[in-house]
Amino acid sequence: MGNFEEKIAEATKRELKSARYQSLQQHAAGKTGRVFYVLKTSATNYTQFVEDHPDYKSADGVVTTAAVYNTLDAAVGACTANQGDTIYVMAGHTETIASATALAIDVAGINIIGLGSGNDRPVFSLSATTSTIAVSAASVVWKNCILKATINNVAAGITVSDANCTFDLETQDTDATTEFISAFVTTTAANRLTIKAKHIGFLAGAVGTRYIDLVGAETANIDVDYFGVSSVAVVNMRTTASDNVRITGKFHNGTTNLTKDVVDTTGTSTWSAEGFDVVAGANFSGGSGAALAVDDASAIAAQLTVPSADVSTNTNERDVIGNKTDAATYTPTTTKSLMAYLKGLVNGTILATGTFTTSSATVPADTGRTEANDYWEGCVLIPLTGAIALQPRVIASFANTGGIFTLDSDRPFTAVPGLVTYIIVRGQDATVPAADSTANTMSAHAVGNKTDAAVTIPGPTTKSAIAILKGLMTGAGYVKTVALAAADMVGTTTRFTVTGPIRVKSLGLLTTTVLPAGANTLKISFTPTGGAATDLCGATDTASAANQQLFYVDGTKATGLVKTTDVGILAAGQKQTSDLVLSDGVIQTIYSAGAPASGAMTLFIGWEPLGGTASVI
Repeated sequence: MGNFEEKIAEATKRELKSARYQSLQQHAAGKTGRVFYVLKTSATNYTQFVEDHPDYKSADGVVTTAAVYNTLDAAVGACTANQGDTIYVMAGHTETIASATALAIDVAGINIIGLGSGNDRPVFSLSATTSTIAVSAASVVWKNCILKATINNVAAGITVSDANCTFDLETQDTDATTEFISAFVTTTAANRLTIKAKHIGFLAGAVGTRYIDLVGAETANIDVDYFGVSSVAVVNMRTTASDNVRITGKFHNGTTNLTKDVVDTTGTSTWSAEGFDVVAGANFSGGSGAALAVDDASAIAAQLTVPSADVSTNTNERDVIGNKTDAATYTPTTTKSLMAYLKGLVNGTILATGTFTTSSATVPADTGRTEANDYWEGCVLIPLTGAIALQPRVIASFANTGGIFTLDSDRPFTAVPGLVTYIIVRGQDATVPAADSTANTMSAHAVGNKTDAAVTIPGPTTKSAIAILKGLMTGAGYVKTVALAAADMVGTTTRFTVTGPIRVKSLGLLTTTVLPAGANTLKISFTPTGGAATDLCGATDTASAANQQLFYVDGTKATGLVKTTDVGILAAGQKQTSDLVLSDGVIQTIYSAGAPASGAMTLFIGWEPLGGTASVI
């Protein structure tokens, strides 16, 4: 009875262990995910391993799925799609894949993880040229296993024909005559693909063509550590363009550098690549928009060397910066350097340099100057060193003989400069114009010269402020004239607008062209602003008026417009007896008849202001 009881107890113990282990498996893998193992029956402790990893049972205790399988293909077949099932391939496990159907990864959403490290990782040997591992399901993850070519010309280690798959595997050639043609081959359905692959090959190999063969992949991230020979490329995009591909890693592809690391045979894929090329001994980068190129600091440095003087190319940054010997330029173009423009700016500001041969606060000199007299007039002289270094002073005049700079007498140097270097820069002050200058192009012309002659008539547009001020200081009044042609001598017409108050010193007309016979009287009136017209004189006939005949308002409203007795002369007895004072308003001429056939007159008014804003226009 004792032996029987022991067997019952052991069986009970195993059942409890099985139930507890299955519960732990399901908890580790998710609500429904299960865990499977791949271990050959010939493996050491296989029996104990199976005992420790019981089969899956239904609620009534019936075995539904084994937990341990001899081959990966069998374990895959036991998985349920998209339930998070995980297959652990035990360390030291080996399988031979002798055909295109010996191992099919055809269940979606499973994880295959090899245990062990280095040579202890699981090894899958492809023993026929047509041997391949077909991954035809989506969302497969396969890590930490070795795929090995044990016959020459293995066409495709893994073929991927569904999306969202991830691989982290090592591939190996057995020797230089036992190699993969391609280790990974995709179809257009293998989108969102992730590959991390290491390949151990031989530099004497001859059949490797495309280590990773991408056909129409969309969104792929590939990282490789490649050693061997691929005659076309380590990563080759061909047949159908791939899109959004990023490639990184370390490349040692035979004796070639860069040209056969990544190749887009379609010519229309979109991709980027960066990594280290062992043959080139340098990092590189590039992509669909730019050919792969070594990230070589020496190449960058070469682009920073000084270009030839006045080079007109516009390829590198150095071409834009230029050379110290570039000629100054003063006109913007598309072929000149920054240095040329800077020289032009300096030359345009610093007009000349030299060294004083005479030190003076008022008349320093440089006998080396050869420019004409007054060449530097209005420019600014600046010593660069010495007691008054950088003190700017205006050059009033320059004498060729002796190279003498006469400075503005009101602002000479504050001390003698010494026999130091100097510069001449553009002028900051306007010099005084010539006396009575008629020019009107600079502000100085409007201000004038202290020697300008007084002007008593403000009408001319060529007189300076100094000349007009002198006229005011001499007591002269203001004069305004209006030329009347024959056609103007008709009706009532406003001739002057007065802003008062003003004192009228003289008011009348001068005949400048003989008037023909024919009755036509003339009088002058004033209409104050807001008031009625008032005659300033009576009417006088202007018919047959001789040239230079004067007509005059004598200041008495009842008196007719005075026609002088002598042509061109206003006699003492005919002069204005009292001044007229006018407020705001208008002065008008009133003709009684139609315009004469010919003749001309000048209407004049002499006046002085009685207020600060008074004017006659």
